Amino acid sequence: MTKAVILALALSLSLPVFVSNAAASGKVRVLVMDNLPGITLDFPPEFNVKGLFGIGEKEPDGQGGVRMTLSGNSCPGGGVRINTDGVVINVNKYALTGVIEIKKNGKGLFRIINELGLEDYTRAVVGEEMGADWPLEALKAQAVLARTYAMYREQNRCAAQDYDLCATVKSQMFDGDAVIKEGPALAARETRGEILTYDGAPIEAVYHSTCGGRTEDAYDVWGRKYPYLISRKCRYCADSPYSRWKRRIRISVLDDSLRRAGYMIEGLKAIQVLERSRSRRIKTMRIIGESGSVVMKGTDFRKASGYSAIPSTAFEAHRDGDSFVFVGRGSGHGVGLCQYGARGMALAGKNYREILRYYYPGTTLAKLPEDKAR
Repeated sequence: MTKAVILALALSLSLPVFVSNAAASGKVRVLVMDNLPGITLDFPPEFNVKGLFGIGEKEPDGQGGVRMTLSGNSCPGGGVRINTDGVVINVNKYALTGVIEIKKNGKGLFRIINELGLEDYTRAVVGEEMGADWPLEALKAQAVLARTYAMYREQNRCAAQDYDLCATVKSQMFDGDAVIKEGPALAARETRGEILTYDGAPIEAVYHSTCGGRTEDAYDVWGRKYPYLISRKCRYCADSPYSRWKRRIRISVLDDSLRRAGYMIEGLKAIQVLERSRSRRIKTMRIIGESGSVVMKGTDFRKASGYSAIPSTAFEAHRDGDSFVFVGRGSGHGVGLCQYGARGMALAGKNYREILRYYYPGTTLAKLPEDKAR
């Protein structure tokens, strides 16, 4: 056994064990889709659909399996709970295993929840949130964060909510766990059960694509202080496609976007920055139009304009003819780990513990009991 392996083993065994009632099941519940008027499920030949007698309309799928369509009142009032027993079932665009719950929401439309093991979920999220061919230490850092965020959400969801996380950037990207990507799978295995804690509890492990040179303090984005989510210099994300960016947006498009968001500004004439944070992201700004002006948060302007249109609030803007030109840096809210920064740190020889320690100062790695990490 090499010295490196012995050291890694010793560090692994020295991690404090995190125990929580919220982790008792070792499962997470992901809201995959919601507000659907109908659902199509494709069952492979090896799945026995006899237990679903009387539910939906079924027909051969032409490949030896069965296609089931649900619409209107074809779902029982209490919903349907399908245990896949490891078989992959395609539900609309998602390939799912684990347990699939189909029920009606408060609007009478279909809701799909996927219940699966924490480790399967972690592996799937890493494969969506980072490139599968990224350095292993960056993927391992992402695995710890994906697992930690799932634990945090499980502990802090409201009692009336029947799921822990969404399958989008509102929580973490999740496209089902059926496709196993080698790098993310290895990262999940090598960090099995590891989470990041502060004062003995899972942290709110938020992260973003690219900080553009400095991460943001959580207080400047959400108005909440976290001792481990503070602004940090980052010199490792220069190779991100979002390290520096430029966008040109027509005034008519900006007018429409602001109007849809509830800001009655016509004929946008100027954008004035009123306050920036330590990381030079816009905190407040004044939008001036022919019909008046309004003061708004930089985050609200980005949301109204579209997150893909304005990748971050670290920008300068000027008018050019019938358009505004935005020149900025970074992508995302800027809080917590910079994913491209983690990639750069890993390429520079840093391990995942060093990466996490840098972006989340004062936190501690802990390990879930083995029966909870499954």
